[in-house]
Amino acid sequence: NESFFLRELAIPYFDDTFYKDGSTVQRKLSESLQRPVVGVYQFRHGGLALRPIPAAKEDRLLPGLTLVFQCKNMEQYTRKIREKGAQIAKIGFSGTAKFGQHIVLHPDLPGLDVRLDDSVKFSSSFSEAQDALLAGSLNELQNVNVLLEGGKEDVETRSKPDEMNGLGDCWVEFRANMKAPSGFIKRNTSGVIVTRTQGGSNK
Repeated sequence: NESFFLRELAIPYFDDTFYKDGSTVQRKLSESLQRPVVGVYQFRHGGLALRPIPAAKEDRLLPGLTLVFQCKNMEQYTRKIREKGAQIAKIGFSGTAKFGQHIVLHPDLPGLDVRLDDSVKFSSSFSEAQDALLAGSLNELQNVNVLLEGGKEDVETRSKPDEMNGLGDCWVEFRANMKAPSGFIKRNTSGVIVTRTQGGSNK
């Protein structure tokens, strides 16, 4: 379908990953694929493109794939998607940006970032979703409603009670960090052990 097709895959990866020959992910992709813009690698002109997204050094896990669909008639397809019970949220739009993307939110798509884009040009920039921004945090310390999207009505109908409301203290955070010490206890370049909270400052 020329008006709606999969155009781009954004693939998170740890940037300290190397192939056996010492090559990096970007080098392997650049050896065999075209590069229409910086950071995007395309199989052929008009074909599927790959966008490797390096994870932050503090990320504990990789977020899911991002599937970007080319959509020539945004209003038509967003209306159809909403009729199926999904929510639509904008990402990448700003006061100066005329173009952005629309994220499709649905309970049947856990861990998958599905987007619609009506721009025919690739962008060298990429707006990461909330799942990626929370990759360095601990689930136990997040409110169950932290990823809710939409307006007030949407939040009120989909929100869930959080059993940790009013019960949090420094020991809750400490115990959560001790269950996953890899992101809490590290050695700096001088060999001194330092500790950090998931999202806090060094102590």
